[in-house]
Amino acid sequence: MRPAIDLGDEGQFAVVRTHYGDDGLWRALLRALDEEYGRYGRPSPDFLLVDDPAWADATPEEVVAAVSGPAANAVFLADAEALTEEKGWPLLTVDVPVPGWEPRPVEETRFRSALDMVYYVDCNLSIANLDFADFADGAGEAPDGVLRFATYYGPDAPQYPDPEQPAFTFTPRPLELP
Repeated sequence: MRPAIDLGDEGQFAVVRTHYGDDGLWRALLRALDEEYGRYGRPSPDFLLVDDPAWADATPEEVVAAVSGPAANAVFLADAEALTEEKGWPLLTVDVPVPGWEPRPVEETRFRSALDMVYYVDCNLSIANLDFADFADGAGEAPDGVLRFATYYGPDAPQYPDPEQPAFTFTPRPLELP
């Protein structure tokens, strides 16, 4: 039996390691994920990292069955295919079904996300701005089947945050009373 994966109440997402063939590639993926996540002005990723050999060779169904938490939307699996730097670290993104909703067909419950989309997928699912199917469709339209920022939003889409602009500015103004 596999251990439970509790995502808590905060809308945390999980990266679950299911391939244990190369520790160096795993560490490189974590560094790349940390760097990618840091582009958004966050000091460090606030995801749940599941690095437990009990999850070796786990199927997506086994991982999803172990996930709990009211805000669980998706989990990202670091399987053998994900641990390939030249492909952009394509994590297997798996839908966590909403209890009581009709299950989706299996082909609509998973797709591959390059690291530059993990934050976007997590955030948009967390606020229900986009549905899992929106991202799955985007991955399905990608030439290599991997959801990437440029192929989903277009090559001319602005990257956020814009490196030329400060992440946040606030200028207080004097209160004007009538």
